[in-house]
Amino acid sequence: MAARYPPAIYVVAPGGWNATGGICRMVDNFMTEWEQHERRPPLVLVDSYGSKGKGCMPAYFVSAFWCVLFNGLCGRIGLLHLHMAECGSVLRKGMLVWLARVLNVPAVVHVHAAEFVDFYAALPRVLQRLVSATLRSATRCIVLGTTYREYFINVVALDARRVEIVYNGVPDPEVQRPVPRQATCELLFAGALTERKGLQDLLAALASARLRQAAWHLAVAGNGDDAPFRNQSEMSGLADKVTFHGWMAPPKMHDLFAASDVLVLPSRNEGLPMVIVEAMASGLAVISTPVGSISDAVVDGVNGLLVPPKDVDALATALAKVIECPEVRRRMGREGRNLYLTKFMPSKANERLSEIFSSVHQ
Repeated sequence: MAARYPPAIYVVAPGGWNATGGICRMVDNFMTEWEQHERRPPLVLVDSYGSKGKGCMPAYFVSAFWCVLFNGLCGRIGLLHLHMAECGSVLRKGMLVWLARVLNVPAVVHVHAAEFVDFYAALPRVLQRLVSATLRSATRCIVLGTTYREYFINVVALDARRVEIVYNGVPDPEVQRPVPRQATCELLFAGALTERKGLQDLLAALASARLRQAAWHLAVAGNGDDAPFRNQSEMSGLADKVTFHGWMAPPKMHDLFAASDVLVLPSRNEGLPMVIVEAMASGLAVISTPVGSISDAVVDGVNGLLVPPKDVDALATALAKVIECPEVRRRMGREGRNLYLTKFMPSKANERLSEIFSSVHQ
């Protein structure tokens, strides 16, 4: 059957345009820059999850499956770009990988999973082999950094020649930094309010004897139930130094980045959090943990500080360094901004993606 449209890259991702979450923001950034610069082939976004929660997800996935099947049979798909997390996402995108093989369409799997390592380790051996075989059948597998590349090669047994690194890119906010503050250090935690993100560890560190009376203020922004964390801050005597903002739309988040000095994200599991790249773009120093591919973005002692996950004492020590010395946090913020400009802009990510997409057809 002859195609009525030129083959395009069909991008299958959860939530479609303007949905919340790191994968959706990355896809928005990638597609916006691609279209603004009229890169080729053209992109077609296919929502595989919906933006209203798990209740509507099956209908969206069935629709996405049939969209790929129909357009693949019509010859409209030049390449399938599948954005994958962990758990059920592996099953859904895995089905599309096998469908792509049937349709003889190249499939590039883009892995964003923060908890893939734990997910994969918990699977029975037979399911591990199935996941490995599925990812090996993809034309390419894209990961977010060097740690994950080594993991997928050495543990999931993927061909090293097919595992590529593409760093998350965020638009340049072109933040005009305010006059440097000498007194209060403005800390920012931005992320889902879950145990995995480590907010409870951050509050415990700030409640330490050295930091309790220090000159700092913490802004907390993100989805989730903030009641346990409000209670923790109140019980620790920090209620007047912590502000909970809830979820914030991108324009408001830009304002919050501009008003902050340091992003603190003591996560226990991660891929490469978009919020860290956004903080670097805004000239903030970063305190985080060396999990996932965070070490590819945060160089310890240069543009931020890395501490072991769950280590409250080490986190308190790192916080003290940036709270007590304004010049340290400003220097790290400048270094982070420079690293962002050379490595994490959307144009850098899309140049790399374009190279990968082109190599698939060679």
